Amino acid sequence: MLYQQISANKRNTIIVLFLFAVLMVLLASFLGYIFGVKFALWFFTGSVIYATISYFYAANVLMQINDANELHPADYPQLFSMVEELCIAAALPMPRVYLIQTACPNAFATGRNPQHASIAVTTGLLQMMENDELQAVIGHELAHIKNYDTQVTTIISVLAGLISSLGLGALYFAFSFFRTRFNNFYFQIIFYLIGAVILFIGLVITCIGIPISKILYFMLSRQREYLADASSVNFTRNPDGMIRALQKLRGDKHVMPRGGALGHELYFNVGQVGSWFSNLFSTHPTLDSRISRLLNSFSVKH
Repeated sequence: MLYQQISANKRNTIIVLFLFAVLMVLLASFLGYIFGVKFALWFFTGSVIYATISYFYAANVLMQINDANELHPADYPQLFSMVEELCIAAALPMPRVYLIQTACPNAFATGRNPQHASIAVTTGLLQMMENDELQAVIGHELAHIKNYDTQVTTIISVLAGLISSLGLGALYFAFSFFRTRFNNFYFQIIFYLIGAVILFIGLVITCIGIPISKILYFMLSRQREYLADASSVNFTRNPDGMIRALQKLRGDKHVMPRGGALGHELYFNVGQVGSWFSNLFSTHPTLDSRISRLLNSFSVKH
């Protein structure tokens, strides 16, 4: 059952990534049709440069935003021992370990690959979880590293952010054309026409491209969470620890103090998701659905 779930999640991830690539091609084709092939090529080149810079520096930025302090083995020997044991089970190199001073029980992993990975845990998580529950959460984060989720998440979030910036930037740019005034009537008409074209492009990207890219991104993120839960159990051989860790978070009301949107998709705990509609725009499945999948996969009685 576990391996069937992992295979299904990987298959769904490939489908979502393919749909996202199709969306990017359609967007570039649309821009190329309006402005020409050269503009479409510049768009792709700029996207690659932007994604490359974010790819190498996103991890450091995320740690700084969360006020995460790097730990050494002497600081928390029990925590380091737990991470080392799980790394051996997962066949991973030891990541850098960070601590965030906040009551919110949370953790996340980041890094461009397993050789340049970091995990962060909060003081709230260390206080709330028993050893086997904490082990399950850390195993979940190591699974994100092993499955290259941190790499994929960074790339997809950058592309989704690029589409959002392009759409909103086009709207702002269009209105700047409408605000420009000329004494010459014909110049004024030309500027209005250019502004109308840019406004149309911005509306198409904002009303179609942004929602679709966000939904695809959220779908990808939710599938990765299911896979990380199952992979953690595979590392620890203890489904009960993961299930109890998720159950403890049901009533938690804390929020991360500074991470914001940049780190939201990476957090282990994002709070309880409400209706099916809000779940559609959530980076994580509901806690109940995560627990239900684990119960069905491992036939644990609770």
